[in-house]
Amino acid sequence: MKMIDADWLTPYGAWSPLRALFENSFLALWILHPETSEERVKNGLAMVLDEHRQHGIRLGIYHRLHESASPSTEELADMEKTKELHARIVADFNKLGAPYGLSIQSTGASVTAQIQQSRVFSDEGKGVAELVWRMASSLQHGDTAALYTTSKTTPTEASQTVTVQFDPDSFLSAYHFTLDLFSRAIGEMVMRSTTESPATPPSATKKVKRPRKKQTQDGTGRTTR
Repeated sequence: MKMIDADWLTPYGAWSPLRALFENSFLALWILHPETSEERVKNGLAMVLDEHRQHGIRLGIYHRLHESASPSTEELADMEKTKELHARIVADFNKLGAPYGLSIQSTGASVTAQIQQSRVFSDEGKGVAELVWRMASSLQHGDTAALYTTSKTTPTEASQTVTVQFDPDSFLSAYHFTLDLFSRAIGEMVMRSTTESPATPPSATKKVKRPRKKQTQDGTGRTTR
């Protein structure tokens, strides 16, 4: 806020960290918000599977580039080990996801699709959330249309060009929406980590006190147990 008041921000500068805060807060809520542990586990597994799907794509590109550079026998052997390790990890997570109808091939939904499918927002809130996400994402990628929409533009004297400046009014509404999302994510995390699950039997969480033996006096007056 001090940077906004001091007019130090560029038209793009504040939106990049806002996008990261929005995405991570939303995904945390997407995993933690459902009432049933089954759905929370399913969403968490879907996210992990998608991370490994993306990792597999990166590995494939890296190996293709490396193979074209005439690697040594040792380097080729290391690459094969990496492929085998990744394949085993994917197979393990596919087994975990199978009861939930998940596999590495079924993941990859966009953030906008997840926003619309989730129960994190109301119907109206979904529209606002998608707008904030699209605006922040577009600005992070240097979209000029989004830049003009969210900035102050002042025509020059020749009226052939314009001066573009950061517009705090456009940013602050998205900022407050994202900050509220972040606060909800923190609250959900605290609640899930401190509230006892209804499925947990009381005997598993309550400590049983053992009865203490009574103290008596023996013939010598000493206290015994």
